[in-house]
Amino acid sequence: LIKKLKRFDLLNKEIKEDSSLEKIFQDLLEHVEYKMPHPSSVNRDAFLILSDEINKLEETESQDKEDIEVILNDIHQKVKAL
Repeated sequence: LIKKLKRFDLLNKEIKEDSSLEKIFQDLLEHVEYKMPHPSSVNRDAFLILSDEINKLEETESQDKEDIEVILNDIHQKVKAL
């Protein structure tokens, strides 16, 4: 998940241009890197759904900043719920 999120960050420079998007993204990345439980200890189905959503995020290349913000917030909420 971390690699996918970092790849998304590299491919979407508009995240760095918008400070609120950058903060949301960095909070999500930090949570996945340091706070999220190990995948073996979480609900497998919830983890697979989360992984699919991150894959979809990677596939969405040119979206409006508000859409990206909504998607990032949704993913962050799911990460926190694991």
